[in-house]
Amino acid sequence: MTVAKIWTIIRWPIAIVALLAVANYAYPRFLDTLDTLVEFDASGSILAPASESTETELPVSTVPTAVPTLAPPTGPVTDGEAAPIADFFVNDTVADIDNTSLILSDDPADSIVVAFDLPPGDPGCMSSLTLGLSVEDVLSTTELGIYPSSMIDAANVVDNQQVDGDLKASPSPMATALVEAEGRLELDVLGGYQSYFLLEQPPGTPFVLTIEPTIDIESQGGVRIVSANVESDASPTLTWVGTPGCPVGEGTTEGQ
Repeated sequence: MTVAKIWTIIRWPIAIVALLAVANYAYPRFLDTLDTLVEFDASGSILAPASESTETELPVSTVPTAVPTLAPPTGPVTDGEAAPIADFFVNDTVADIDNTSLILSDDPADSIVVAFDLPPGDPGCMSSLTLGLSVEDVLSTTELGIYPSSMIDAANVVDNQQVDGDLKASPSPMATALVEAEGRLELDVLGGYQSYFLLEQPPGTPFVLTIEPTIDIESQGGVRIVSANVESDASPTLTWVGTPGCPVGEGTTEGQ
């Protein structure tokens, strides 16, 4: 028997064996691939493929929500004057709020707090804003500093209320006065009032001032200022003058 005849006889069995070997190798891998592409439910039925979402997930905003703050009044300014809605002196606690005197002694804890309602009208339409104080007793020469106050609830304090921390909302005074004798002080606080609304106080805050010495008072020294409990011309006042024609179109004409 020739080689050609032998090959003719055995080539088909060899081919069949080779095909079976390939199928035996490839079939399990085909099943694994199919399993990753197709999902089946408990009954063996093919589940529909999940559709890919086309929605874009928006990033979560990290910008903080703006907190409302005290806004300045608007409109024209009519000349006027106001008495305090509260005034008292503090030495770690609120002293007698009915006292007729506001006292600054040589105790570093001493402060005076005076609060007024906001004058009506745009602060930019004021030509002057003056704080009036009457000094009734001088025990030593003292320089007073007028500061925006951190005690924004001044109108609601009670006797002996504990007071913590610095009562100045800003370290820079809006006005100063060197007190050497008794008499009336007239202090220009217009610039300080116009800047008051940059302190981000909460809405409804009145115009609250803290009065403290700019340097330590000498031993046994100090001053006494008349409080609003004395109903006289010596009481504290806030006086303002409006600018004619401001703002333009609000009941007046520019330049008049």
